[in-house]
Amino acid sequence: MFILRPRQGREVVPKAGSGQALDDNPAVGLLSRQVIAALVIAGLGLLISKTVAVSAILGGGIATLSNAVFAYWLFKRYRADQLQALVARFYGAEVAKIGLALGLFSLAFVYVKPLNLPALFGAYLVVQVVPVLLTPRSGAVR
Repeated sequence: MFILRPRQGREVVPKAGSGQALDDNPAVGLLSRQVIAALVIAGLGLLISKTVAVSAILGGGIATLSNAVFAYWLFKRYRADQLQALVARFYGAEVAKIGLALGLFSLAFVYVKPLNLPALFGAYLVVQVVPVLLTPRSGAVR
């Protein structure tokens, strides 16, 4: 069994006020990594063609926006002592995320011509997966 303790010389002091500071919120960090990944992918797509870049920024934007809605829905009134309510909000947030992504993909199919489908779905997948893989695990024993 591991017992996690603060490192020597560092004191753990709770912040004043309720909730976390915006800079300390892991969801904000993950979403910012997703925005950066979407922009990098769109920049690389621009080297190929304007259509690929537009499709890539749409795919990355759909992933980032749907995850932002998920995070907001889940953590807007977060209380760790209300576990059942948190689980119910988790499922509601996931349904909202999937519905938003499907709606935005539908809008892209209808209104964006020409659309490069491999770039759209590829950017969506990369923006969805890569920032999570690059996020350091919290609570890891060093």
